[in-house]
Amino acid sequence: MLFGFFKKKKEREIAPRQENLPCETETPENCSETDEVGTEEVGTELVIYNSDVAAPCEKNVKKEKKGKNKSDAEDFSAFYRLAELLNEPIGQVKDECCMFQVKNLMSRLTKAIVRYNVPDAELTKILYNCNQLNVKELLVSPAYVPSCVRQAKKSGLSFLYAGAAIDFPFGESTFKSKLTDAKNCLAAGVDGVTVIMPAMLLEKDRYKELCRETRKIGRLYKKDAGIAFACAELSAEQIKTAVKTVEKSKAGFITFIFGDADGKTVKEKTDAINKCRGKKPIKIMGNVSTPEAVMQLIKLGAEEIVTPFADEIGKELVKRFGIKSLKLR
Repeated sequence: MLFGFFKKKKEREIAPRQENLPCETETPENCSETDEVGTEEVGTELVIYNSDVAAPCEKNVKKEKKGKNKSDAEDFSAFYRLAELLNEPIGQVKDECCMFQVKNLMSRLTKAIVRYNVPDAELTKILYNCNQLNVKELLVSPAYVPSCVRQAKKSGLSFLYAGAAIDFPFGESTFKSKLTDAKNCLAAGVDGVTVIMPAMLLEKDRYKELCRETRKIGRLYKKDAGIAFACAELSAEQIKTAVKTVEKSKAGFITFIFGDADGKTVKEKTDAINKCRGKKPIKIMGNVSTPEAVMQLIKLGAEEIVTPFADEIGKELVKRFGIKSLKLR
């Protein structure tokens, strides 16, 4: 259930910031003449980028530099005034400001454990780091629920929000078995469940069945139970049907799973989602593993993102900005 939320606005169009638009008169190598979204492989992670939000053109950069003094660009006087007011060393003030912003970003991420070989010692480490980084939620398969709850209590982290993903990744099992798994996970102590549904239920002749099953999931755990669909192959009409079904039920949210979808597909599907969103939260799950990729998804409208690499992203940010006050394992 720890999946990425989208901003709760109807028919919201995603627009790039004007200052980041490509130059109209010059087109250097890093500026695209089209609005296409591309992808770039970084290890196992898919970095999503958009030419509309690429680095400014050389001409625009030069104009910006002319309007600024070097002293203005390197003015840290606000930090020193804050340090003086708080009677704290400047290093500590900078450190805590960085830590605040990193935790603010991490609060939009959910850590999903989708592997099947995580020992209790590693699970405890993940729980601790997610807690320190202020990760929004930890999402695990039913098999890990007992260990997750046990290790959280053992480490004094029972307040960490934990959820179970039922029948990940495609939801292609009987609905009766899904309900059984969901009830068992809730009885074991998780805070909520996300039930993955098969895409075939979005066909017109299966719509009544989809509505019936979604209502049962909503009644199962009210706001903290939701449904999910693998999104890459869904049409805009199917996405609209899925959102509408959740809006009419007691299910608390809907999650769209992108996995390793390319950047063009992600842009196309997020645009379709933004056009039909209602009042219920919409989350997005994908294999995002760098801070830059997270920010690109946020620019596309994602408010909450579920990724297997949430804690690794936090560690990278802590290392990159030299945050000493945030202790991780």
